[in-house]
Amino acid sequence: MASFNQYELKSGQKRWEFRAYAGTDTGNGKQRKVHRRGFKTKRAAQDAARLIEAEIVKSSRVTNNNDNAPLGEYLLYWIDNLKVNVKSGTIVKHRHNIMYYINPRIGEYKLKDYSFNVHQKFINSLFTEEGAGRSKNGFAWNTVLSINETLSNSLEKAVRLGYIKTNPTHRVEFDRRFKPEVRKTRYFTKAQTDIFLEVAKKEHLILWYPFFLLMFDCGLRLGEDLALRWSRIDFKNKILTIDINRSYNSETHVNEDGVKDMFIDTPKTTKSIRKIPLTDRAYTALKSLYNDTHQSDVIPIHPVDTNKIRLDDFVFIKPNGKFSGYPLAHTTVQVAMRRICIRGNLPWLNVHGCRHTYGVRLRESGVSIDDIQDLMGHTDAETTKIYAEITPKIKEDAVKKLNDLLDESSRNIN
Repeated sequence: MASFNQYELKSGQKRWEFRAYAGTDTGNGKQRKVHRRGFKTKRAAQDAARLIEAEIVKSSRVTNNNDNAPLGEYLLYWIDNLKVNVKSGTIVKHRHNIMYYINPRIGEYKLKDYSFNVHQKFINSLFTEEGAGRSKNGFAWNTVLSINETLSNSLEKAVRLGYIKTNPTHRVEFDRRFKPEVRKTRYFTKAQTDIFLEVAKKEHLILWYPFFLLMFDCGLRLGEDLALRWSRIDFKNKILTIDINRSYNSETHVNEDGVKDMFIDTPKTTKSIRKIPLTDRAYTALKSLYNDTHQSDVIPIHPVDTNKIRLDDFVFIKPNGKFSGYPLAHTTVQVAMRRICIRGNLPWLNVHGCRHTYGVRLRESGVSIDDIQDLMGHTDAETTKIYAEITPKIKEDAVKKLNDLLDESSRNIN
């Protein structure tokens, strides 16, 4: 049974908190309690306490009667207690798969009864489920792969814990009739990029030009661009340091100002931590933005500490309006991207396409695949190989080199 208490903030406002009994620690024999606070009403605290107590009961059922526990309860226990040492974005993805795709369809199966045959039928049904997915005729290939990945990860842990003997997801097959054709990488040509950037310069907010320019000229990911700080820009040597990332898909908590709290994390892989040379125009754009938004010409240098990041250190913050002083939201970027494409009479390109454009420009400039991999922060060389595809520009340059060689040979003969 939970206990409730009202307390007072420094501002004089009243809030409620609760403590719920969560069993006894088998290691030391002491009681375990869950403490939550910050509720505006006692009713809100009571509702939250009931949910916590229900989860405690479910977790107890899983750990004490593991093979008879429903698959859905085990999955929730796994994501809350067993899936550790992974990035927040991975947790968000798995939790979404569990809540929206898996538990509503197969969550009532007993863990011990979820066999390979059951799993194969489940996977097959996802491709053809009526009313599901964007097509309303079944879920997309990548969605089904993602759902299977969640089940495979969670049930592999169940095997290790001794809850089940084998992982029923092993050797599952995916009907290749539903596998989409490989889509060509979408990017802007140099002329299209120039038009886009010229239109961006005319935007009401002056920050849109340098924001997108860093994607086109430095290959920043959206989360890296949103998390960029002045203290990580070396203006003297024209170098960007990328060492943190905004996990915007994990930003769900709305604070008292009505803004979603930022979720700052280290990049997913060590390869993503990198130093990127600034192009001349990117350097000029950032220096101009700094001069327009700061009184001092001195760029502050703050220590790297993801737990104590200052808002005024972020490069791209909203200069006015209700949320003035806060960094940009990723949805705001997507809206701006579409708006600039429309105003420039350009084909629609998603935000990540700016980074693809950077990769293509590097390749057209003769940069090796290995160097492109390092500049873009790819861990897997296979990811970078999409830029090995021959573009019209590369074809033209190749033919020009061949013509030059043939002309030189002809002159030597004569």
